[in-house]
Formats: sequence, C-alpha cells, structure tokens
Amino acid sequence: MTVLTVKTLRALVCGVGLVLGLVACGSDKSELELTEITKRLGQRAMKDKAAVAASQQAVLQVSRADIEAIPAPVLRVRIEGTGAMSTLAEVDRQGAYSTYMTGDGIALLFRGGVLVGTRGLGVDLMGLSSPGLPAAIKAGESTRAYRYLDGDEKLATMEMSCLVSSSAHGPITVLDRSYGVTQVKEWCQGEALDGKKLAFENFYWVESATGRVRQSRQFISEKFGRAEIEVLSPR
Repeated sequence: MTVLTVKTLRALVCGVGLVLGLVACGSDKSELELTEITKRLGQRAMKDKAAVAASQQAVLQVSRADIEAIPAPVLRVRIEGTGAMSTLAEVDRQGAYSTYMTGDGIALLFRGGVLVGTRGLGVDLMGLSSPGLPAAIKAGESTRAYRYLDGDEKLATMEMSCLVSSSAHGPITVLDRSYGVTQVKEWCQGEALDGKKLAFENFYWVESATGRVRQSRQFISEKFGRAEIEVLSPR
C-alpha cells in the first residue's frame, strides 16, 4: 500500500497551483498520513460563494504541463449541489480501489472508476455496494445500496434499482486530449432516506482502448447531487 503524507500531497497539489478556493497551503502537521487526516476531517460543505468562484477560477486554469509535472494521477471534480470545483491527486491505490484527495483533505474513494465514498464534505457517502460497472453493463441492470450516517451516527442505507445501458459515442476532449469512448448510462430510482421517491442518472464515458472511466457524472447524495469527474492524467 502506498500512502502519501499530507506534506507530500500538499507539495503535489499546491506546488503547481492546483488549489481549491478553500485550501490553505501554508504550515501543517506534515507527518500525518491519509489514515490520520481522514479521522480529523471537518464539516466542509463548501457553501461560501466567493470560495466556490475562486475554486472554479483556479481549477479552470490548470494546464496539461501542470498535470504532467505531478507524479500521481489527477482528477478534476465539480460538485453539482454547490458548484465548487477542485483537483484531487491519487494518494492510495489497492487493486481496483483508489483514493484521491484535495490539498485540504477532502477525499473521494473509487472502485474501478465508480465513486463509492466521500470524506470531508459534511454529509458524506460512507459507502456504496454495487456490482462493478462491466457486470452491470452485461446484466443491463443493477442494485445500488448507498450508505450514510444518520442523526444518531448510525449507518442508514438507501437502495436504488438501476437500468444500465451503453451506446456508441463520439470522442470526448479532456484537457486538450481526445479519447474515443462508449457512453454508459444508469437510470436509478427508489426511496430516499426520508421515504420520498428519488430518481437520478449516472453517466460514464468509458475509454474504448483501455476500459478506463475517463469522465463521469456520479450521484453522491441528495444534498450534493452528482460529482462531475474528469480524469486529467493520461495514464
């Protein structure tokens, strides 16, 4: 298992100007590792409009040269519910599982390109149970179990039934590079935690040559909506 210290991560993210509007790139407890910092994540709902605007401006200025200077895969993410944008560097990978983190400790967790958890947003997706994307495409349907902490700090589960389809798609461009992709759509419906009906769509643009999810829109929660995700690193 490879885990970068917060000091190293900040050098990666802050050193080339990939800064979320809320990130402080000054002094920090540099010896804390990912497993320590995630325990200390605060309520970071990213509501401040000025900070959101600053984050968008900084992230949109990221160049291909910036990305190639970072010795780790990098994502660009926009949260639909707030409009906040950030870049995240990969700090851990174990098989199909990977963890990406911003310079201020907000983390997104993936399995095979599917978003399965968040930490540091305030209302977090604690976990997601679902078949892998290839299996869901083959079956044409899937069941997803989203888990959140309730008011009593206990896990509450929201189950969604999804129809899955794939179709041909023209090339997409991510940070000046073009990729041939197939578009995968998940249309999910079920009951929210409060018992009300809920429906949403997830989209994945899967690179034809590698099977990698190159771009996606994936549901986090009712509060935040979907995360719009782009894989900026070519590798």
